[in-house]
Amino acid sequence: MVASSRRLALVLSSGLLAVSGAAAAAETPHAAGLTNTEARIAFGEAMFTCLSSRMGRQMIAEMPADQRTNFQPATAEDRKWTGERLAPDVPVWVSTKLGSLLNIAEPSGDRCEVNAMQLPVDATFQPVLYAMQKAFPDFRLMPIQPGYNPIAYQLERVDHAERYILRMEGAEPGAPGHAFRFSLLYGTVTRQAVGDRAAPR
Repeated sequence: MVASSRRLALVLSSGLLAVSGAAAAAETPHAAGLTNTEARIAFGEAMFTCLSSRMGRQMIAEMPADQRTNFQPATAEDRKWTGERLAPDVPVWVSTKLGSLLNIAEPSGDRCEVNAMQLPVDATFQPVLYAMQKAFPDFRLMPIQPGYNPIAYQLERVDHAERYILRMEGAEPGAPGHAFRFSLLYGTVTRQAVGDRAAPR
């Protein structure tokens, strides 16, 4: 799995280039001098961290330290960006690159969620699709009907008796029905038994 992690990290970085050319209670700031490309790569790193942890049947805190160097536990202020839907004991991580603009929540051992803002939606998603399918050729792009968020993609793969569902959706600023003046991006990785009903498309 470590080899796969390193391979996907390289593919993610090169794929993106190919496609696109404080105090403990304080909110985590984004890294100084961060480029747009590095910011988009951070979302892909978060999605792969979710996938890697679920494939390894572990929470992110249980992963080897060198596989989670791009994330740190969220502060109380960081957690406010996740809204009120998460229980206080749900682990939340923030990106060391994007700070509170990108967080990972782990509602359960079978589900991992990524939330980000202020990134170009489709330009961020496309390299992730490329990298995931490059690293795992059996990941299939599934036909789905976008709902509230007009941009949506779903990949699925079956490994032995388990199905892994990777879903990304979002809306650019000013999208119909969206009042926000900045983009919102959501990603989920779900692990379920093959016999269970697949996530809705």
